[in-house]
Amino acid sequence: MGVALLALGACGGGGTDVIPVQTTPTPVPVPVPTPTPTPPATSPTPTPTPTPTPTPDPPSAALTNPAPGSGKFVGANFWNIDWEGSQDYFQSGVNFATATNPWRAELIQDLSPYRVLRFMEWNDINFAQTIQAHFSTRKASTANQNQPVAYEWQIDLCNRTDKDCWINLHHLSTADDWRQVAQLFKDRLKPSLRLYIEWSNEVWNGAFPQSNYAAGEAGKLALPGSSGPASYSVYASVRMFEEFGRVFADAPQRLVRVLAGQSVWSGPCENQLEALSNKQINPSHTWPDVYAVAPYLYGASTQELRNAIPSAAAGVAEHRSCAQRMGVPLIAYEVGSDSYSTGTGCVTIQQDPAMRPVYRDFLKALFDTGLNGPAMQYAHSGSCWGLKLNTGDTAAAAPKYQGMLDWMAL
Repeated sequence: MGVALLALGACGGGGTDVIPVQTTPTPVPVPVPTPTPTPPATSPTPTPTPTPTPTPDPPSAALTNPAPGSGKFVGANFWNIDWEGSQDYFQSGVNFATATNPWRAELIQDLSPYRVLRFMEWNDINFAQTIQAHFSTRKASTANQNQPVAYEWQIDLCNRTDKDCWINLHHLSTADDWRQVAQLFKDRLKPSLRLYIEWSNEVWNGAFPQSNYAAGEAGKLALPGSSGPASYSVYASVRMFEEFGRVFADAPQRLVRVLAGQSVWSGPCENQLEALSNKQINPSHTWPDVYAVAPYLYGASTQELRNAIPSAAAGVAEHRSCAQRMGVPLIAYEVGSDSYSTGTGCVTIQQDPAMRPVYRDFLKALFDTGLNGPAMQYAHSGSCWGLKLNTGDTAAAAPKYQGMLDWMAL
């Protein structure tokens, strides 16, 4: 999300993999022998032992949630816990070093409509550096839980609610970090759940440190392309995809490799598409599974937000064309409404009953124009951007949340 804060460290392989087809060799005709006298007794010629047919691996566990790009469904982003406190998520007085279920019951109930949970903010992705830049706080090493939230708790929440999990890796993360994180999720996330992976967040956004970092790295490596951030984001993404792919080699269907841009201007997508086809940047021709954008409504009133729907839909249509040439479905890593320019007035707009039909019509327009699920709401809760101001708010106090449910019922 483009909140004026900072961005740490995607899933790939949307290209068509060539799978060798095992063919049955043409049998050699066996001639009918001409009868001959019985030869003297000799030691019998041993009959070759036939090569046993390999036993196929057991079928993969059925996946719980819809595949990305397979229709209309939603997910949720989470608000940075340090912005408004942990009370929206965790029970009070929890010792995180010993707790087995720290979650508020209202949160678990609120998450029911979502099929994917994205933890970009919880992993401090938009910050230049933290003491945990390479690997989020481990569950066993902290008795408190703020930023960044331990990966183990992210996994626990996905497992507990049967939601697919979407993580971003910080721009300073290394190949060793990628292997460790991949193994952690492989070992602990339910085998029926997918893992979406995305390198960093909004690398095109000059307000975030990862944009300058990517531009600098592209220069050091002399990467081709008209946009250093776009070239390096692909360079880093495909290598991260490959590391995760090795860990998930026996369950590739569980990985969703995400490459992302924006939604107002398709320039980043075009530059990334060019980079994907460049042998220096992507020598193994590793491909994303999806391309993700972030369509928003901008306005200082519910009417202005409604008037912005056609523009948001046009951005989706433009990116759908780019994603089609990339050969992958178009999804949304964030989607929402932004009235932050109004200051405290944005909460008034957030809770205005008129937002219910606005939000319903907004989502309908995006999917009618070519967006596919998941559409990751930014955010589940929080001031201004949240579908709810606070976890557990009633439906009457959360018109955007209700508008989303209305759209899902269409």
